Amino acid sequence: LWLRGLSTRDLAATAEELAGRAYSHTTISTWLKDVTDDVLRWLNRPIRSDIRYLVLDGIYVPVVRENSKREPILVALGITHDGHKEILDVLHAPSESTDAWGTVLSRLKLRGLDTSQLQLVITDGDEGMIGAVRQHLGSVRRQRCTVHKVRNVVGRTPRDLKRTIPGEAAAIYKAPSRAEAERRAAEFIAKYEVSHPKIAAVVADDLDACLAF
Repeated sequence: LWLRGLSTRDLAATAEELAGRAYSHTTISTWLKDVTDDVLRWLNRPIRSDIRYLVLDGIYVPVVRENSKREPILVALGITHDGHKEILDVLHAPSESTDAWGTVLSRLKLRGLDTSQLQLVITDGDEGMIGAVRQHLGSVRRQRCTVHKVRNVVGRTPRDLKRTIPGEAAAIYKAPSRAEAERRAAEFIAKYEVSHPKIAAVVADDLDACLAF
């Protein structure tokens, strides 16, 4: 309720109805400070040494200032060698710029992320994110998120072809070998580069990173 705009005095006035007993606004202020301190401790905790994969993505949420607009929450997800997933960092930023993503990656390294142990960093096609990865994680292989890729294909596919083209694109990334994936990609591009050039361009763009894994 505080995050939604109620003051501590508002919360104190309704505390008995909400919680079954009265609390003063100073008590509620203390709780909020405790929560804030917990969040700051969590954001600055050491990062475990067995993170092998790093997934980066932005989640857009409505933010009300003078008016309402959507702004990104930058999220870094780590995956260990045995498949354990852990949110490593979140940062509210005005945009997905190279500087903003660079801040996230710098924070991760300062907190102990061992980049020499990273096997892949997974990104979408955001240029700011990719630029930050090149600057801060240049030695780590980048994997382009194939889920985003297939969604982009779906978005450019005419309604009457949505049952076929997205499936053909998805099959590229499910190939049993890189050589087969490259063959399927070349076949897909050749098939659609004249009739549906925007769809072919989606598959051709950043293909090497799409096939990194």
